[in-house]
Amino acid sequence: MSPAPQIKSQEEIQEWLFDDLMGQIEPDLVSTNREKTEEMLEALPEGELKKKLASYEEAFAEFTRRWPEYSQNVIADLNADAYQFQKMIKESDTEEMANIEQKLDSDIENA
Repeated sequence: MSPAPQIKSQEEIQEWLFDDLMGQIEPDLVSTNREKTEEMLEALPEGELKKKLASYEEAFAEFTRRWPEYSQNVIADLNADAYQFQKMIKESDTEEMANIEQKLDSDIENA
């Protein structure tokens, strides 16, 4: 039996969603790259730093622009997965009940 999946906190889910979308836009800004990005920014000359920060500002604007559609798609995917899971459980339960009924009928006939 596989272990139960760990329940994620709201903060962990928010971070995962942010990283998933931001990773498509600007990988430097995902949570796992924060330290590396900070070190890189500290090493840049002021002119390059301003350009890089301006590009990050554009990345956040793009993130904000894409967020509504992205979040709607995530919700739709989760709903579709939940529906498929419920359908699978219902089919499994129906099959199990049929097997139990068949066994009971067989036991009655053999008694």
